[in-house]
Amino acid sequence: MIDPMSFATVAGIGIKGLAEGAVQIVNAKETQRTIRMQNNVSAAYDAGLFIQTIVVACLDYQNVATQEKSKRREIVKQERIALGKIKSQRDIFLAFLDASFDERERNFVRLFNVIDKAMVSGDAQQVALILNQITDLAKSSPFKELQNLSKVQTALADPEHEWKF
Repeated sequence: MIDPMSFATVAGIGIKGLAEGAVQIVNAKETQRTIRMQNNVSAAYDAGLFIQTIVVACLDYQNVATQEKSKRREIVKQERIALGKIKSQRDIFLAFLDASFDERERNFVRLFNVIDKAMVSGDAQQVALILNQITDLAKSSPFKELQNLSKVQTALADPEHEWKF
């Protein structure tokens, strides 16, 4: 028969072993749970960083898009101004050409009328003088006045201006 004291000692050692084993199992499970929780926290932190990166990238995109839209509006504005200046200069140039060629035509008509009268009257000296004037007028360029566009603009603005060639 087994001595109750020995039995109690063996039972105590067994219970102590079971308790220690249970503690180790609990500790191991607690450690595993802690590791899982740390992994979950780390994963949540990483997900938060990922979302933060996306949000920052979206905000950067919006800022860049806004800046580029502003630049585009400024370019369109400058384009309109430049096109307006070009149209204005074109209109001035065309008005100059109209005025200068009209004046030039009137001068040629006047000179040919004078030469016709001189030929009818038989005045050879006046015919020669008028032919020289016609030649000089034909040699001159109506574009020499365009060398200084501000003078042309002033002349076009003046209704009393007489174009000379």
